[in-house]
Amino acid sequence: MFLSLLFSLLVAAPPAAPDTLVVCPAEFRAALAPWEALRRAQGHELAIVDPPQDAAELQATIRRTAAMGRLEYLLLIGDVPDDAVQAASSRVSLAPPVPAREALAEPMTPITVPTNFVPAVVNQRWGSEPTISSDVPFADVNGDGLPDLAVGRIPADSSEELAAAIGKIIRYEQRRDESGRERHLTAVAGLGGFGAMADALIDAAGQQIIGQAVPAGYVVSLTRANTIVAAGPGSRDARPAGPNDFPARIGRQMSDGCLVWAYLGHGRRTALDDVAGPRGPEPILSVNDVPRLRGADRCPLAIFVACYTGAFDAPRDSLAEELLLAEEGPVAVIAASRVSMPYGNTIFGYELLRASLADRPETIGAAMRLAQQRTLTPRTDDSMRKSFDTLAMTLSPLLQRGGPRWKPEDLATERAEHVAMYQLFGDPLMRWRRPGPIKLTAPPEVVAGATFEVEGQSDLDGNCVIELARIGTPATGGAGDDAVDKSVLVSASAPVRGGKFRIAVPLPADAAGRLTVRAYLRGEGGSAVGGASLVVLPAAERAAPAGAVEAVGR
Repeated sequence: MFLSLLFSLLVAAPPAAPDTLVVCPAEFRAALAPWEALRRAQGHELAIVDPPQDAAELQATIRRTAAMGRLEYLLLIGDVPDDAVQAASSRVSLAPPVPAREALAEPMTPITVPTNFVPAVVNQRWGSEPTISSDVPFADVNGDGLPDLAVGRIPADSSEELAAAIGKIIRYEQRRDESGRERHLTAVAGLGGFGAMADALIDAAGQQIIGQAVPAGYVVSLTRANTIVAAGPGSRDARPAGPNDFPARIGRQMSDGCLVWAYLGHGRRTALDDVAGPRGPEPILSVNDVPRLRGADRCPLAIFVACYTGAFDAPRDSLAEELLLAEEGPVAVIAASRVSMPYGNTIFGYELLRASLADRPETIGAAMRLAQQRTLTPRTDDSMRKSFDTLAMTLSPLLQRGGPRWKPEDLATERAEHVAMYQLFGDPLMRWRRPGPIKLTAPPEVVAGATFEVEGQSDLDGNCVIELARIGTPATGGAGDDAVDKSVLVSASAPVRGGKFRIAVPLPADAAGRLTVRAYLRGEGGSAVGGASLVVLPAAERAAPAGAVEAVGR
């Protein structure tokens, strides 16, 4: 009797509240099944619903699900209606972002999932449309203007496209990567074109972001449209690129694999900026290059800090969509759906790097949500944010159309419009494999030709490589002669057991100046990085008796 009563209670118990809401057309459910099995095995509670008629109905469904108390993620599967139809169906304000229901000009097809259109203010002064297509308003479940959910979209038009995207996600999470590329950040800079002074200030802001937001243990390479610039926070060195070399180099970089591949420059819906080629101007990367990518699925995240590259409401799939849906393209893509502006790009890029590499949430969607929240929130305790605000108040009136109408409060509006326009194309639940931290200690000064010791601590056991890198020499940038990290002067390695280690590093006799010490540890449980800086004195000088300098690689 007791067992029978217990069984009936268990059967009658309501299902657990979902932490993930999936909007998926019935036609795509079979292709979604492997992803669903993976996420349920990881402990996620999923609620899967059919696409609603419009954005207002979808927002209502999201808020009803969120009211159950556990909702964290929203995955939208399917493309959006063309902008001409969608623009008439959903317009929302930035705060609170509640879509208004309007009659559609024509019925939606079964494979589309609606989005929102946010009114633009500052964005229009840069020549953009009056509205911004955005999934971000769906993330605000309490009407306070801040995203509460991590939102991503897989804009598949067919089961085959969805299966390709799902296959990449599963391969990435289950594959063991022995290449060491998970500590590499690859940035590509296009042509500026805002004028010499503005371009120089924007470039300096980018270098400052890398120096402040990227821990020293990572290997950073920056490739320019007409030069190769290099590696390590705050470093630079230039070498002319060969004729027609740049577009081919970009494809090789993405296929080589890295933790993040980022482009900063001009863009359009289906291509990046043009560079000179033997037959005239040609795009740095376009949708025509996507089918030729091989192995780019080793890149978990591609970021396009550029206009329109994520215009997912356009009739033709954007560059970001094509890359995500390609079987060998990046696993996830972040890109803007409209014209993006220097200040908004700077703040969002800075907060995205900080959230990803310093806070290190488990999923890519959680990193995106944290960056969005911080971008929208004014900061008075962050010297970087204050300096960017000051710079923007100087430059923005000069760069944007209708500059005299610019007001200081437009900074907040521009930040909000960038949060709205930057979309995550991919699975917000994707578990992002990043290196763990190594607490690294090195002496502040060392004499050239001497041997010094590096001490560290890590939760991993494995083989640890210590690299002494010269700031201002190209790091890994792609295939060919760029595949050798020219920034490394010397390296040493030793096995690590029990967390703590000490490794002796011999210095070359001709070493001099400020150098970076990088630690990279690979073990059965993953990898870890750490970094510190030291100054190498000429052999004729004696190192000052100073205490050790400590840095943490996050």
